[in-house]
Amino acid sequence: MRDAVSGAAAGADLAGAFGRLGSVEPPVGRLPQRVRGRSDLVRQLSALASAPDVKVQVLCGLGGLGKTTVGLLLAQELRTMGRLVWWVEATSRSHIENLLLRVAQDELGAPVKAVEEALAGRRNAADVFWKAIRRAGKGDEFALVLDNADDPQAVLAAPGGQVCDGNGWIRVSQKCLTIVTSRDRDPATWGPLCDLHEIKPISVESAALVLRDLAPRAPDPECARALAQRLYCLPLALHLAGASIAWTRAEYQSFAAYLGALQQGIPQLLDPHPRSLQLIGQNSDRRIITRTWQLSLQTLQRQDVNAAAVLAITMAQLADAHTIPQTVLDPNLLASILPGTTSHDVHAALEALTRVGLIDDHSDENVPGMRLHPLVAETLRAAPPSVGLGSSLRRVDAIRLAWMTALRALRAATAGVDPYCPGHWPMGALLEQHLRALIERSPAKLRRVWVRELHYSAAAIVDTLREYGSYSRALNLAQATMAMEPLLPGRDSARLKVHHSMANVLHKLGRFADAEAAFRSLLAYRERAFGSGHPETLLTRHNLATTLHKSGKVHEAEEGYRSVLVDRERVLGADHPHTMLTRHNLGLALHDIGRFRLAEKTYREVLCDQTRVLGPDHPQTLRTQHNLATVLHDRKCIRGAGVALAEVLAARERVLGVDHPDTLLTRHNFAVNLHERGKSREAQDVLRKVLADRERVLGQEHPHTELTRRYLASVSHDGEASPSETPFEVSVKPVQLPPRGV
Repeated sequence: MRDAVSGAAAGADLAGAFGRLGSVEPPVGRLPQRVRGRSDLVRQLSALASAPDVKVQVLCGLGGLGKTTVGLLLAQELRTMGRLVWWVEATSRSHIENLLLRVAQDELGAPVKAVEEALAGRRNAADVFWKAIRRAGKGDEFALVLDNADDPQAVLAAPGGQVCDGNGWIRVSQKCLTIVTSRDRDPATWGPLCDLHEIKPISVESAALVLRDLAPRAPDPECARALAQRLYCLPLALHLAGASIAWTRAEYQSFAAYLGALQQGIPQLLDPHPRSLQLIGQNSDRRIITRTWQLSLQTLQRQDVNAAAVLAITMAQLADAHTIPQTVLDPNLLASILPGTTSHDVHAALEALTRVGLIDDHSDENVPGMRLHPLVAETLRAAPPSVGLGSSLRRVDAIRLAWMTALRALRAATAGVDPYCPGHWPMGALLEQHLRALIERSPAKLRRVWVRELHYSAAAIVDTLREYGSYSRALNLAQATMAMEPLLPGRDSARLKVHHSMANVLHKLGRFADAEAAFRSLLAYRERAFGSGHPETLLTRHNLATTLHKSGKVHEAEEGYRSVLVDRERVLGADHPHTMLTRHNLGLALHDIGRFRLAEKTYREVLCDQTRVLGPDHPQTLRTQHNLATVLHDRKCIRGAGVALAEVLAARERVLGVDHPDTLLTRHNFAVNLHERGKSREAQDVLRKVLADRERVLGQEHPHTELTRRYLASVSHDGEASPSETPFEVSVKPVQLPPRGV
């Protein structure tokens, strides 16, 4: 009698505890009227339910991608297949234990005493539940959905263990298919008992249909696709935007109007009006776009990943949708910039941000690195999270700290880029995107030291883009940087570097008068500041001579080269790349005034030294090799010049690429050589291709483009070039490596 009363009392106590818990019924009422873009995945997962020994299925990925929606669709499908489905919000260990112990007692017949001991902590709750599953009837089939298990080690593992151990809530059962939704997508977290399915954004077509489903009365359905792309096809953002447009009192009631307004303020538009939440059908702050990323960061904060928030905001300052190179995210580098942070902290933060789906491994043009989801970046910039920033750091200060950190990391990365190494050019082009983003997002009240860092980085990237052959991009970046010059003194070294890089680009664009004026102004500054023999001054003197040369002032240029050569041999030494370059350009001047034998001798001597010091594939070595071939042509060694040009062309295509301006120059001269050898038709074919490529790469008005156009017209008209033309081009190099340590 006492045992019966005791058991009844225990049951009453358990009922009292369980009565305060939520339901385990799947909340299918949250599902939109129609879900787009997920049918294939749901079909695949539901087919697994009948497979023997199926693993636990983990739906993982970034917040806002619709993992819960996929889980609800699957739960609905499994119920139609006759399975009993339990739905549990996996937000805390105690919540999971209490709910599933109630299921074990009420629906699976687990002994009251076992449940009581589990509630008291004297027995593993997961053991009680899974033992009850094993004891269920032969024909019984179940499914368990553990939703939002964003901190799986804390809520799903056995006390003191790991999720992958298989003795917590993650277990394989023939009778019960387990589905988990989580932001943690690290295979090491889940182990061999789980299959991971990373949830991605839906297709553009499906995303556009989602918007049209939510706002069927929008007057411009043809604009839905553009808005969907702008929202990166992220289901959460699509639902918020569509619900807002559909609201009868909304300010923006068309897709085009919303798209236009979206450029002005991401959070203001994507934090929905309370009415929008009702339209979506889920009255939860997880539906608010800015809140969803903060939940991930809060999870990492609880796990003591203290650098995650600052690192995420720092990455958000850089270019959206572009790879952030590994050199920028180097843990040792970032630890030296961020106060109170170690390289271990940064490494752990990168791993954790990847695990929860906020960043991805990514690469652009074979440059490896990471990418922050673009929509996450936008919302983090506009509404930085308060977690992980420290109690004394205001949000506006967090943005300034993040911008400064990104700038210093970018400066360190640009220091490792050699503008004259073709293998570094893709890195330079990628860093350009990030530097532009920093310029656009620069905070108010910039410190002078930050502006100086930005100018040094810009000068290095402009030089790299110029060598890459991207003249217009280099010019635009220099101009964007120079817009910030009022914050620097007139003779600031960083400011002068950008002006020097800009002048070199003007030269490459064929704007020789502008380049000459810029170099003369810079030379006056540098001679006053450093003296005429300083390496920086010698750099400007050399480039001024080169510009005079290209302007047709060959004798003045020759005098300039000779003067610079004397000083460079004295200051830098005979084997310095700068010195060899000036010797090369002196050969050019001799070439242009008709002293072909002396020019050939100079080229051969320089080529020998460059091959020894720089290597046979260095762009400067190839430039000298090209000009040696041209002087052979001008000395009427037509066949030998043709062989030499073919060799240089093959090398330049391999090293620089087929569209590089220097490669196009060699192809032009090779075509001239073909014509001189009587191969007129073949020459015309090559010239037409060169002309099309030069128009595309250099522009219609570039002097090189115009030269190819005139020569092709002359050859096509009467089969030979006009004697008044000078069809051959020599490869003049206006710039050189900056001095070491500058």
